[in-house]
Amino acid sequence: MFYDNFVALCASANKTPAHVGRELGIDKSTISCWKARKTNPSDVNAKKIANYFGVTVEELMGEGIKKDPIQKDGAVSQEKQLLLDMIDGLSDEQKELLALSKKMSDDELKRFIAAMKAMLGESM
Repeated sequence: MFYDNFVALCASANKTPAHVGRELGIDKSTISCWKARKTNPSDVNAKKIANYFGVTVEELMGEGIKKDPIQKDGAVSQEKQLLLDMIDGLSDEQKELLALSKKMSDDELKRFIAAMKAMLGESM
């Protein structure tokens, strides 16, 4: 289940598992073991991959994945349409910030948000 999810996430980002592995510092032989289903990722690697793609470790590992809200006729659900509309309204800079935030660990993201709030004078 994990490797299939990993490959799907890579494909959705137009990257290969090997490319993502290089970006995250994961050895090619480790990815080969995942592909052969000999092992699953360590907790550290699972967290790296999940953060990279902006998913939870549980989703990455195939635990409790929420199905894509596309209706039988191929139409997009209201929930997904709202998200798509929000994304369409983002500037290129906001999209870049969102993409960068997906690569941060939870702690890095919390520190970044705190710094942004401090910079803007917002209280925590």
